[in-house]
Order: sequence, then structure tokens, then C-alpha cells
Amino acid sequence: MRTARRLWWLLAGLALAGAGALGLVSLNQRADDIRAGNTTVGAQVLGQRDSSFGRHFKVIGVEYSYLGQIHRTDLLDIGWALPPEAGDRITLAIDPDRPSEAAGPGLVSGAAWRYWYQPVGFLGIMVVLVTMGFWIRSRWTTPDEETAEGVLAGRMLVHPEAAWADRADGTILTLVLVAGEQPWEEELAARHLNAQSSEICAVPFLQTRLALGDVVRVNRRGYAGAVTRPSGLVTFAVRCSEPADVHALAGEFAGTTVEEIGTALLAVAAPAETAGRIHERLRTWEEQGRVEYRSSLRIDLDTPLI
Repeated sequence: MRTARRLWWLLAGLALAGAGALGLVSLNQRADDIRAGNTTVGAQVLGQRDSSFGRHFKVIGVEYSYLGQIHRTDLLDIGWALPPEAGDRITLAIDPDRPSEAAGPGLVSGAAWRYWYQPVGFLGIMVVLVTMGFWIRSRWTTPDEETAEGVLAGRMLVHPEAAWADRADGTILTLVLVAGEQPWEEELAARHLNAQSSEICAVPFLQTRLALGDVVRVNRRGYAGAVTRPSGLVTFAVRCSEPADVHALAGEFAGTTVEEIGTALLAVAAPAETAGRIHERLRTWEEQGRVEYRSSLRIDLDTPLI
């Protein structure tokens, strides 16, 4: 969806820039048509004044004589050089059938409204540049800030019973990228604190760098980013055939919380002062073939337990 919106913005910017370019081309064509009459006159520049589009769009007033009659007309600046100043003498081409229509180097007669091509064209260019900037930025975001389109083909892990479900008022997402596999998303119950941050109300399973009670920055797409206020808990993701063993282990250490995610999958949050002992026990059980586990305390394995 976001890619489609950016594509539409890009097309809109290109359309505006193209319209502005056509407006400039039409004025240059008008100047060429006037020059085709091969009639030139010497003209006196009367001065410059701001057009209805503002002070950056000048209208140059000129006066000249043709066949004994004095003509005054306004010229639009469509060139790149500085426009002539009051009192300057310039040579203009005029249309013999309509002597009030004239053209000079980078100048052509016309109503001030025909300056529309400049703001429209500039707006189109800005829309294109800003859209491309967002597009390029999205290619370089961190995993926690990946666009939702990047995980539509992936998989979602949902916590059926969050540890602090009673205090949660919404959810946030985490994104897990595994080399050679489809990405995973994990949906975590959370308590909204402000527009940029939320408190995690579930024990993470895939993102063991996060913990129950952490306050995290949340981007506009609902993805968790950096931890701004850690809870002091350590997360363990455990797969085992006997969940009761993990519940019994947690019961030995005060302040430890266990969530059952699904069949044989448990997420454990332990206070930092007892997490080391739980880590040692789980490592022993893993060596015995009783469990598999992941944690931020492990340095040998950092891939999620999926």
C-alpha cells in the first residue's frame, strides 16, 4: 500500500513538472511565432513590477514605436539571463498584424497569469524529489523500521495471553529478519504512553533484546525501535516438551514471569539479578537435550528460536 501511494505521488509530481515544462514550451513557441514575422523595433524599458504570482515573477513594461504609433506592452521573463532594467534600450521582434505582441531575448508578451508554469513546475519537481527521498530512505532503514510491505509475505507470532494484558491498551510490532528465510513479525501487547513510545506488556519471544515492561520508541507504522527506558528484566525464549519444568524453574525465582505462546513455546521474563542462574539452568537442560533456548545472555547463538 505504501509503495502504491509513493508511486502515485511520483506520478503526480512528474505530471506537474511536465505541465510546467509544457507551459514554458508554449511561451517559447509564442516567441518563435512572433519572430517569424521578421519585424524588429527598438524599445525603451519602462520598468519592472511584481506579477500576481509575487515579487519573484517580474513583468517588464516596454514602449516602442511602429508605423507612427506608440505601443506599450508587458513582457514576461522566460529566459535565464537577468531581465533588462528601467531605461535600457532593447531590440524586440513584433507581429506586424498585432504590433502589441512582441518578443525579445528571453522575453515574450503575455498576461501575468501565464507565469503559472513556474510554480506548477517547481512544485512538481519538489514532489518528485521528496518522494524519491522517502523511497531511498526506506531502503536504508533499520530492521525495526522496515516497511510493512516487507513482511506481508512473512509470518506473524501472536501472544494469546499477554502477561500484563490488563494494563495494555493496544499492540506494537517487532520485525525479525533471518537470512534465507521469510521475515517474522511478533505482535506484542503494549500500553500507549505518547505518540512515539509504548510500554511492552507481553514477554517477547522472537526479540529477546526486548523485555516485559521496557518502554520503547515506536515509529508511525507501529514497529518497536530503541529501548528508551529498560525494565531491568531479561528475556528467555524456550522450546521444550515439558512446560511444567519451566514453570517450576520460574517459581524458584521471585519476580519471574512465564507466558505460554503456543505448543512447547514459552517466553520468560526474569529480574536481572536472578537471570544468570536461570541462564545456567537452561544451558544445562539444553546440553541434556531437554530444551532449546535463546536469550540476550547467550553469546553463542543470536538467531531467534523459530
